[in-house]
Amino acid sequence: MSNTELLYKDPLAAAQVAADEIAKRTGIASHDIALVMGSGWVSAVDALGAPAYECDADEITGFLPPAVEGHSGKVRSYEIHDGSKKICALVFLGRTHLYEGKGIEPVVHSVRTAVKAGCKIVILTNACGGINKDYRVGQPV
Repeated sequence: MSNTELLYKDPLAAAQVAADEIAKRTGIASHDIALVMGSGWVSAVDALGAPAYECDADEITGFLPPAVEGHSGKVRSYEIHDGSKKICALVFLGRTHLYEGKGIEPVVHSVRTAVKAGCKIVILTNACGGINKDYRVGQPV
């Protein structure tokens, strides 16, 4: 079965397979929080420091290569230490958009995968107001 065939056949199963692959690759059985980053957010995520793990998203079941400028198409795992507490963050640097014409399944795959990976919090960013010519890629609005 191809990387995306399961995604269209059984999207929830694809998310579970992807979450299992992420757990195996990262050595982290369960992540706490996920960030799905829109265009231009790579430098903001870089401020978290070096990721514990990084790969191209399309190496993981159900994920497509990036098709939009400003999306790196990477998946990262971070271990963030806050005193004695460790927070495991799963970061998707880019996503598939509905206007790309690939269906709803790849659009929601990162969120479904994050939930299957154990995330109780999922934060989505976007380029709202992106048609305003005065805005720059990655600029908070």
